[in-house]
Amino acid sequence: MDKNMVKTNGFISFFKAIVSGMFIILKNKVLISLNNMVYDNVQKMYETSYTTAIQTIIRNSKIDNDRLSTLSEMWLCFTELIILLVLSIIAIYIKERIFICIFLIEIVAILYENKTIKTYYKEVNK
Repeated sequence: MDKNMVKTNGFISFFKAIVSGMFIILKNKVLISLNNMVYDNVQKMYETSYTTAIQTIIRNSKIDNDRLSTLSEMWLCFTELIILLVLSIIAIYIKERIFICIFLIEIVAILYENKTIKTYYKEVNK
């Protein structure tokens, strides 16, 4: 992944974090609908950028790609299960405000993921 892809991933991550944050403050159903349309399109761009980054990391890796892919999927499923379990327990107490927590966690995850990808490529391109 070249420097342009790193910049593109950074821009898309920043834009997705902003669009995700809009769900927290919007109240009007029409605005939420429009934001959801933008969110879906940005999500597709983000997934493409993220997939490209992961494929490059796997290609440059000296580890067995099948094993790395399997471990990555298992870890992702395990992490999602734990996070959803914790959010379900929290939702019992804070009701609808759980959605605010979900979007805040998503924004943090987007920014952390972008930072991780940038760090990886700085180390690889030294």
